[in-house]
Amino acid sequence: MGPASEAFLIVTVAVAVAAVVFAAWSWDRFRRARVPWRLLVLLLCVVTAAAGALAGVNRELSVYTSWAQVFGGQDTDADQAADLPTDGGSQLTQFTASGSGVSQSVTVYLPPGYGRSASAGVRYPMILTFAGFPGSPQTWLTAVGLQQHLDREIAERRMAPTVVVLPVQNAAPDKDSECVDAVGGARFDTYLSTDVPIEVAKRFRVRADRQGRGMLGYSTGGFCAANLLLRHPDRFAAAASIAGYLSPITDNDTGDLYRGDPQARKENDPLWRIANKPVPPVALYLATALDDADLPAQIQQFAQRSKPPLELTSRTVPTGGHSVAAWQTFVPPALDWLSARLAGPVRS
Repeated sequence: MGPASEAFLIVTVAVAVAAVVFAAWSWDRFRRARVPWRLLVLLLCVVTAAAGALAGVNRELSVYTSWAQVFGGQDTDADQAADLPTDGGSQLTQFTASGSGVSQSVTVYLPPGYGRSASAGVRYPMILTFAGFPGSPQTWLTAVGLQQHLDREIAERRMAPTVVVLPVQNAAPDKDSECVDAVGGARFDTYLSTDVPIEVAKRFRVRADRQGRGMLGYSTGGFCAANLLLRHPDRFAAAASIAGYLSPITDNDTGDLYRGDPQARKENDPLWRIANKPVPPVALYLATALDDADLPAQIQQFAQRSKPPLELTSRTVPTGGHSVAAWQTFVPPALDWLSARLAGPVRS
């Protein structure tokens, strides 16, 4: 029973309800210590209600998916990849990637047919995915339903069989790295753009060329995908950003990633880069709901500054806001768009 499971949510809600019932039953039971007792049972009700609410939020966002994460440890299965499937179905597996001072769990989606003997010499395109904040690879799988989307798009041949990589992109669930190399801090840009692809290539049959590598992200992860694409056009050919902002954020979740260095911040600002740096030969997909705060205006601003050789595709829906429902709408077409711009599987 993990912290993101339905069973845990049911237990916490049941405990909260039981606390209220107990408080009502015992309200006048201890007359000699009435005030301290009432304060105690009120505190019990507040704590259990808060626990139930947090469990509900965690169930929705999958920020903590194991008790090891809750207590600051490593998942025990993080380096235990299962045997490859031979029945042709897709599979999720995990390993731990280390580099640039970062060591985190990486989940990998292996497409249908990957484990068949007939595919033994095939190298697949690779897509790195980035979650929003708060969020994790599990959010992609439970809230967004990424594995089901991938299975469907591949089965209906709108997308080529692809290895999809879901790395943990933050040092802690409550700290937003923005996927950048923080000045004097964690180097998540280098880890995600360089170390993770290298570690994946050591373990799985993926293409090594930039034409076989793309990225996909939603919300903060969309910013990650767009920013890393513009910063590393030598490593990636395309990226899709779903509801991703296009200018870096500094708040309590990120902390001061740039230590007051304005140039370091600009170097991680897609809106600044597209206007002030050489335009790279890459393809970028930007999608948002029109009622999602200032994202439509940012996309319009980016489009006005964009020019060849960058290929820009933008998509919108009228409503949906900054929500999982809106993101789910964009995932299938974003996957198809990415696949069409990446080199397909090749037999080595």
